[in-house]
Amino acid sequence: MGMVGCYDAHFYCDCCNEFSQVAQVETYEEAIEAAQKGNGGWLFRADGVILCETCKDIKNPTLIPENKREGSVWNWKTTEAQEPAND
Repeated sequence: MGMVGCYDAHFYCDCCNEFSQVAQVETYEEAIEAAQKGNGGWLFRADGVILCETCKDIKNPTLIPENKREGSVWNWKTTEAQEPAND
């Protein structure tokens, strides 16, 4: 007997909390590859930050505090999240 399985991966932008779903992939690597190619091309930074197609083009994006991430409110956007940081 064999089992065939796949899963859906959910990603949330760490800047604006935009939601993206990748369906029917078998591995984490396939999910990331699909998210990078589809939906306008999400950015998966080496430091673990995930940015949507809109926020990836913002220089020095303001990130949502870690305790408020994980898609607690879909599409939550603030003016601060869309403005460049004052570094």
